[in-house]
Amino acid sequence: MLYSSKYSSKTFSSFCFIIDELLANKNKTMDKQTFIKLVELCYSLNPDGKGKQRKRTLEQTIDIINGVSSKEALPLYESNSSL
Repeated sequence: MLYSSKYSSKTFSSFCFIIDELLANKNKTMDKQTFIKLVELCYSLNPDGKGKQRKRTLEQTIDIINGVSSKEALPLYESNSSL
């Protein structure tokens, strides 16, 4: 039986690379540049996003990783001030 996927072999190879890197660094601290490259690769896998869009842009996510405090990159969650 033949199996056909809507994902290209390049997309699947990128996904496998991300998983392999995460597993290789499972109990280690990943350096910032390697982590940013993995995040960029994740964002490139589904650029069209037919379903739910990402909450943050790639630039906002990289700013959070780098510790840049901007109004858009700062809140990691929405707080409920009525508590």
